[in-house]
Amino acid sequence: MRYSLKDVPAGRLDLKDRTFRVTEWEGPEKARLLERSIETMGLLNPPAALPGDGGSWRIVCGFKRIEACRSLGIKEIRVRALSGKPDPLDLARWAIADNSFSRPLNLLERANAAALLFRSLKEAGAGEENLEKEAGALGLPGNSGVLADLQRVYFLPDSIKQKILSGRISLAMAVRLSALNREEAETFAEIFDTLRLGLNRQKEFLLLAKEIAIREDIGVRDVFSDPEFLDITGPEDGKDLPIQTKNARLYLQKRRFPALSKAREDFAENLKQLHLSAGASIAAPPFFEGNRYILHLPFSKKQDIREHQKTLDSLAENPALETFPGFKP
Repeated sequence: MRYSLKDVPAGRLDLKDRTFRVTEWEGPEKARLLERSIETMGLLNPPAALPGDGGSWRIVCGFKRIEACRSLGIKEIRVRALSGKPDPLDLARWAIADNSFSRPLNLLERANAAALLFRSLKEAGAGEENLEKEAGALGLPGNSGVLADLQRVYFLPDSIKQKILSGRISLAMAVRLSALNREEAETFAEIFDTLRLGLNRQKEFLLLAKEIAIREDIGVRDVFSDPEFLDITGPEDGKDLPIQTKNARLYLQKRRFPALSKAREDFAENLKQLHLSAGASIAAPPFFEGNRYILHLPFSKKQDIREHQKTLDSLAENPALETFPGFKP
């Protein structure tokens, strides 16, 4: 691809045209680092751009460098001015390679690059059988399934993309959110961000809330807008995040499985009536399906066994046992 170096007025470089944009800022610190580098050493790697109508220029690569130059008040920016009518697929290759071979791309940047490659191959009339080969040559994942997932991330709302950029949402969860409608996806993303949930908890909250919505014939947003849930997750000072998460999880479980939750609460309350010896515990059958309970009696000396013997004698006569689901007197 032929080009010449040219000084272009900074305002003529069209940052709003994101056709070939791959880069995404990860925070103001990264921007300041680039600005200091340009201020100290100058623009070592000129951006590439295409002349357009009315004196404007379409940026092919170097968006961050141009933004940094503008922030520094630089009036003219030296660019690699592309000549002729370059093949759009070649431009896409340049845009992706300029980024992927200079540093690791974050998730959003990989999504931007994958979407750009999909689009450029389609416009060039090239079949998707070329996708994996092209992607691998450009430093992207050479797997069509992963590339398709990345393209789904590209089409997510900006509000969710910001949470992906902050690291709150992984590729695995972003793909799940892409299958939901916009309102549901944004609602889940907000909850995940508010409670700082890890992937496993995110999956659990997603499943519970969707099942509650189906069971009660309501929307997902209605599940999370319930006053009781809002009281648990509210932003008031002094609330402990792990406790908020635990209580929010219990709320969803209780609402999704009301009978099971009631059985657990009753079981915990009835346990108090048994006056177990120190260290002793009783485990209920999983999901209270069945009637076999497990009594755990740890000991380290004979006196512990004597105390547990008293517990066993007391249990045999305690009517509270008869309240256990499935227990046979």
